[in-house]
Amino acid sequence: MSSDELVLYAMVKAAQYRLGMAYVKSIIDTGSNRSMMGYGEIDRLNFPQARLSFSEMSYIGGGSLKLHRMDDVVLIMDDEENQTIRLKTQRLFAATPSKQNDWERLRAKSIPSIIGLDFLAEQGIGLYCNPSKKDAYLELP
Repeated sequence: MSSDELVLYAMVKAAQYRLGMAYVKSIIDTGSNRSMMGYGEIDRLNFPQARLSFSEMSYIGGGSLKLHRMDDVVLIMDDEENQTIRLKTQRLFAATPSKQNDWERLRAKSIPSIIGLDFLAEQGIGLYCNPSKKDAYLELP
């Protein structure tokens, strides 16, 4: 655990969106039904937003975001024995501001990338956490 947050660091690969390999930090949020790449990451990676099609609205952090479903995304990470794990998912969204103005873009950038229950369930991943010991880990099937 890092500063009282459950964080997952992974490389993200999505060739169809011209994203070869990019390092992304995500908060594991068991209260979230949707997993998403935050707009700060989308902007940092020069993600081709024109290739995204709108899926649904999300209401988070006192505002709204547009969510765009991304198909065939691969998350790549190492386990504790330095073995590479590749998880292909259909359950990742790209978050963009609901309105295109400076205030909404700034607000949208403050919302982190999130790994939610949808991704954990899709992958059959268990989350184990002991906050008193600041210990947490994911268990793969």
